[in-house]
Amino acid sequence: MTLPPYASVRSPREWIIRVKAVPGSSRTEVVGTLGDSLKVRVAAPPEDGRADEMLTATLARALGVARQSLTLVNGAGSQRKQFVLTQPPSSWR
Repeated sequence: MTLPPYASVRSPREWIIRVKAVPGSSRTEVVGTLGDSLKVRVAAPPEDGRADEMLTATLARALGVARQSLTLVNGAGSQRKQFVLTQPPSSWR
């Protein structure tokens, strides 16, 4: 399995996804890689976890995985975040 630069193995069935979030953007989109992170712009403001919710949904859609397979484990309320992924995208297999 070949992983993109923003992902690493946490355990045999879990992967860490590193994300640089840009909340309050004019539109929601995955920009691309930025160093060892995936840069994602979200239109939701960074208030009451709304940007984190939109980011999780956008990330799941971009990876082609179920929303429930992503869990924010580090960086709530921060631009640098880490998610645990429990279902690898088909492009990684």
